[in-house]
Amino acid sequence: MASPYACCRSPRPDEGFESLSARKSYWATEIALSSRIVSVLLWKTRQMIGKIKNTLHSSLLPAEPSPLLLWGILTLVAMLLLFLKLSSPNDLMDKDQERPAAYVMDVVQNGHWVVQTDIHGDITSKPPLYTWLAALASLPFGHANLFTLSLPSALSLLVSAWLVFIVGSRSFNISSGFFSALTLLVSM
Repeated sequence: MASPYACCRSPRPDEGFESLSARKSYWATEIALSSRIVSVLLWKTRQMIGKIKNTLHSSLLPAEPSPLLLWGILTLVAMLLLFLKLSSPNDLMDKDQERPAAYVMDVVQNGHWVVQTDIHGDITSKPPLYTWLAALASLPFGHANLFTLSLPSALSLLVSAWLVFIVGSRSFNISSGFFSALTLLVSM
């Protein structure tokens, strides 16, 4: 009994050909036909994608949002992340984090702005900018706390996100700049 798909089945390379040139000609025709089908499918797919993009852009996507609104959203996300960091268990004793806190306390309590020491009397091994900014944030409180130690990093992250937003908006478009800055905020 013959297979129901016998009409659609291509012959094997060794059956139905009298010569090698007939076999080559058959397979060349098959390859040309297959490549033509693939190119037509790709062309049709590109056309459909273009139509979908035009439809989405014209009907569903809103106009470009205001840059001030996007700056506000970035600032709110940064504030939310700072709040989450402050409300989580502190990691002051993990990964040598007590040393920068000791440097800040040395500046606030002893006034050693130029050369800071830690609790053991060792001279600072870190660049002083973070220490100075955290000490400035700690001066109103009179002592260092988790908020004043986290504030310089949070502000520098926010400024970095704003810079990424500006550069991305100028280089590509405002949406690219916003999502790049948002990715930077969330990844830190």
